[in-house]
Amino acid sequence: MATSMEHVVVGVVTTRKYHESRANAVKQTWAKYFDRAVLFLSETECTALPAVKITPDEAGTEAGTSDYQSVIWKNFSGLKYLAKERPSARWYILVDDDTFLVWHSLVELLRYYDHRQEYFLGQELRLDMPGHPDHGLSYLSGGAGQVFSHALLHRLLPELDHCERNEWADVSVGRCVAGLGVRPTHVDGFYSQPAHFYLATEQGKRDAPLGLVHDPISFHHITPDQMYEYEYWLYKDANIVD
Repeated sequence: MATSMEHVVVGVVTTRKYHESRANAVKQTWAKYFDRAVLFLSETECTALPAVKITPDEAGTEAGTSDYQSVIWKNFSGLKYLAKERPSARWYILVDDDTFLVWHSLVELLRYYDHRQEYFLGQELRLDMPGHPDHGLSYLSGGAGQVFSHALLHRLLPELDHCERNEWADVSVGRCVAGLGVRPTHVDGFYSQPAHFYLATEQGKRDAPLGLVHDPISFHHITPDQMYEYEYWLYKDANIVD
């Protein structure tokens, strides 16, 4: 289905202490190719980014205020904010402030999917923790990026206040989506680690036996300095069009 940059909105989950480092590096690199589609979501406003202030819902307030607990409620509150601010968007994406997105690969991917159907796209993982209530749950790596079709997110919205949350943001979101009877769709190219992980480590070679054989859509755990390196590597020959 015809898809362009104007059909996509991305929420970058960040926090005050990373506004000038991680979030600014995102702004100066991949986000600038799609600036109108990128919203920085934080607990405090920041006009320099700019970042919008989102607030915890009741469940988020009860969970606590640690950095990691705040990531959990920011995922839920962030989804609500994206849907409210861009109600007609076809695709909604949540990423971290140390995620690198490759826009042209992302848009090309979404052309193969219908936003009117319920899709949950990204790197599928399975929780392998016997004894844990969510053992065996399929979910998407939050760091690699979680992609929600319009149809899925707008059906999910009424459930966000009622979904049980655990100690991980992406697992909690995955559980909420699973409650609707929707399974994640694994897409090659969403990577939850930096590129060198797949090329230089034994675990990475097991995860991607032939290296980065698929056009990358995202990488995670990218430092601010690496953001600029990845931009040169992944955007220098790209034909970016609206």
